[in-house]
Amino acid sequence: MSAAQSRQLSVFIEARSLSETGGRLSAHDINEYIFKHFGIRYELSSIYRVLKMLGFSWITSRSKHPKQSLVAQEAFKNFRLETILNIPGHIALSQVDVWFQDEARIGQQNTTTRLWAKKGSRPRVVRQQQFEYAYVFGAVCPANGNTEALITPWVDSTNT
Repeated sequence: MSAAQSRQLSVFIEARSLSETGGRLSAHDINEYIFKHFGIRYELSSIYRVLKMLGFSWITSRSKHPKQSLVAQEAFKNFRLETILNIPGHIALSQVDVWFQDEARIGQQNTTTRLWAKKGSRPRVVRQQQFEYAYVFGAVCPANGNTEALITPWVDSTNT
């Protein structure tokens, strides 16, 4: 494969890895791309060497929530001055408690399992879609050691 073809392949793989619609490519997919665009056929074992030579690695992707918002993240990080200015000034600091809170969702989400099957086949397996969770909310006041906790089987954020 020429240097120009290697660059074209790198651009293709990189674009697919950043695609919003999903970018998982198998060695077979890459081999087909190379054959279709360059007329070169590799053994699958050689595809891995080509990918390594191009600087690619088989890694686990990071998940992203569908409603992820960079604007909301920045607003959360930038504590607003108005919040401080709205604290009543007539209350003595000795009467103010500062609480820190955290929450967690505890439960198990099953994954698809591996199984032995004939090469070339792709058997379907049922994946459980029902989950049970417990939500744990906790808060602590470091000054006096008081704690509060709430454990609930469900949370409805629309009624806050």
